Amino acid sequence: GITAGVDPTHFAPDRTICRAEAVAFLYAAKGTAVEDACPFSDVAETDWFCNAVRWAFAKGITAGVDETHFGPAERCTRAQLVTMLYGL
Repeated sequence: GITAGVDPTHFAPDRTICRAEAVAFLYAAKGTAVEDACPFSDVAETDWFCNAVRWAFAKGITAGVDETHFGPAERCTRAQLVTMLYGL
């Protein structure tokens, strides 16, 4: 239940993931709801990844690309993903 395919018949294992998807995977695997407000101006409360970003930031798993932006649509680099995994 951590992830699904890109459509009903394809998984796309070689596709690059974005930062929002990376934190969503980790949130699905280990996350719990947090009440903290999201500190990033580019993450709206209605975004599908908002809870994952709030959780990851509150737990120190990840920070933004700068003080006020998370960069949810930016490509997640290997270094960023390793840092997130280390923070678990």
